[in-house]
Amino acid sequence: MFSAAVTDNRNFLEKMFDLPGSTPTPSSDKAMAYAGLDSGAVDSAARRRVVPGPVSEPGVAVYDISAATVTLPSGEVLEAHSGLGVAQDNPDHVHIRMRGATPPGVYDLREREALFHGVRAIRLNPVGGSAAIHGRDGILAHTYMLGPSGASNGCVVFRNYTRFLQAYLSGEVRRLVVVPGTAPGVFASRRNATPRRSASAD
Repeated sequence: MFSAAVTDNRNFLEKMFDLPGSTPTPSSDKAMAYAGLDSGAVDSAARRRVVPGPVSEPGVAVYDISAATVTLPSGEVLEAHSGLGVAQDNPDHVHIRMRGATPPGVYDLREREALFHGVRAIRLNPVGGSAAIHGRDGILAHTYMLGPSGASNGCVVFRNYTRFLQAYLSGEVRRLVVVPGTAPGVFASRRNATPRRSASAD
């Protein structure tokens, strides 16, 4: 009977969110031996399972709405927010135009053609078009503009936007995956307090 070593072949995002990998794991030694003799014997349904494209691509950052964080491919975490009022950092209101947080989805990044209120903003172009994000459009990434809490009309705003812009310009980040998240993080929890402006805030 054959034996096989089990290795974790999941990519960065699959490990980060504890998602199953794209390679099916045999359920028994018998299954491993059989698959070893005939690779075509692997369950066809398992082989057809497709991991979303962005998960396996390099240059992907992840924005967790509830936690108010963007995680760069390097693992570095930046404070980020979106939405206005009760809709800020709240994935339940992403369908509301001009107030809801950035809708979950996959966004290709491209620098805006002209400065946005004096800032080199980055366009978030949704994969699947506007229909994939509740008909919303014009979403950008930029620095805080509506006060120190990080409020926005749906754009992803960064406390340290300079770092995110550098990551984009250097090619470190080319795509942003937005996820609802599960619980408020430390950054989301403090947004209703009266934060002091920081010299590091951009």
